[in-house]
Amino acid sequence: MYLEVSVDSSSKALGDQAKAGRRRPIRRIVISVRVLKTGLLWVVVLGVGAAAGLWMASLSYFCTFCLVAPPRFATWQCCIAGFTVSAVALCVVVAFYRAFLPTSLGGIRRVSRFLFEDLAQRQTG
Repeated sequence: MYLEVSVDSSSKALGDQAKAGRRRPIRRIVISVRVLKTGLLWVVVLGVGAAAGLWMASLSYFCTFCLVAPPRFATWQCCIAGFTVSAVALCVVVAFYRAFLPTSLGGIRRVSRFLFEDLAQRQTG
């Protein structure tokens, strides 16, 4: 025994259009592999600079009878060294990966649009 259900195609199409009108478009942060690669390169560049600064801060003079060894470099020197390493790594990435800057600027625009869009539009829609 079979049960047949007849659906008028015109009414179904109108229902789909009404649903599509109410739905907001899906916004994706990760648009493509290029965007993901750019984000990963930013994390690596900043991580290398932070690691260099922390490594430099961990260096200390040898002290035989001291509880705490005196640091070899001041905090500001470690920060400048970490920043310099990050800047050099960023220059290397920009030199070898041409899509880095346009993708980064597009990502900044996309995130700022997402964060600072008009909330009144969101509430009325």
